[in-house]
Amino acid sequence: VESAKSKGAGTKLLEELAEQCGGRYYYSDLSSDIPKIFAQEVFLGGDSFIQNGNFALSVRTGHELTKGLFTEGWPYIYGYISATPKAASGSIITSGEKTDPILTVWQYGLGRTVAWNCDVTGEWSGGLVGKEDYVQLWKRIVDYSAGNANMGEDRINVVTASEVTEIQYEAKDYNSDTEIVATVISPEGESSEVKLYATAPGKFKAELPTSQNGMYHFNIRRLEQGEINGYMTTAVAVQFSDEYKYDVDTSAYLSFMEKYGNIITETDYLWKDINATTRGKRPLANFLIATAILLFVLDVAFRRFQFVPKRKFKKVKEDTSVQEKEQLPEATAEPVIEVKKTKEKAEKNKKKDSPQTLDTSSLLKKKDDRNI
Repeated sequence: VESAKSKGAGTKLLEELAEQCGGRYYYSDLSSDIPKIFAQEVFLGGDSFIQNGNFALSVRTGHELTKGLFTEGWPYIYGYISATPKAASGSIITSGEKTDPILTVWQYGLGRTVAWNCDVTGEWSGGLVGKEDYVQLWKRIVDYSAGNANMGEDRINVVTASEVTEIQYEAKDYNSDTEIVATVISPEGESSEVKLYATAPGKFKAELPTSQNGMYHFNIRRLEQGEINGYMTTAVAVQFSDEYKYDVDTSAYLSFMEKYGNIITETDYLWKDINATTRGKRPLANFLIATAILLFVLDVAFRRFQFVPKRKFKKVKEDTSVQEKEQLPEATAEPVIEVKKTKEKAEKNKKKDSPQTLDTSSLLKKKDDRNI
């Protein structure tokens, strides 16, 4: 597929390459045409993937999914969807001569997937439908993909508390050769193996640190004389510590909000100002520090420029009552005389301090008389 955005591409060269390789060439000016082109290619190539006819099955009878099933021979199927298995997968049932996969399994980490390329309606798998072994096959497929294969009545419990995860395994039937081993994959993808130790008859336990938050995957296997007799895949999510978890009961939280805040519902407008019913304490340290610095600067400025504020004094008149004048007649007379004397002295001082003017008129008259 060539797009208009791919400037400088050789149109003829791409067309020749598609022709020589047995493909089809498309040119489009719009990116929205690409899904249509791919859909058309799927439709044109659909006939090569759908296989119809009578196909014998080649089965790996030693696998746990097919072991002991259809001992007299596997029936034919009448069609399937041809596909290519992944490199890491394994084909359990193939289509005889063409060796196309019919039942394929793949394990990635602790997870398992199963692909069935035939149908389940009976149109292609009519030879298998109605057989008891076919029912057992699907039961095994479900157990295999879910990770609970051949566990029987054994029970597993995984408990996480205080950054420690405890694996508890309880086996109904056991002997001295029974061993329980768990493979643990951390959230970072690191794998480690832990052996469960017997704490009581038929009970096994192991503790491992799980301080990192995330998903921990466990593949727990039961071994009998070194061979796997059963296994189970499980996982546990390690979240924040208990003090960060929200309590299921929200009554305390709602009562707090009703007293100190507001409860927003779906009908409320979120962008309006919320009026607080109460005010909390405000620190005054910064305000006091700023005030002290300002007063210090003002004090330095006043001292530097020698600024002294003017002081205004009010005259206070002494009110003497008539009774005091009658009681102290001599004392009141003396200050009056002293005031008069001080006034006379002040007038004399003014005369002395006043500048003396020289009368030059008589001197000028005498000068004129001499000249005559």
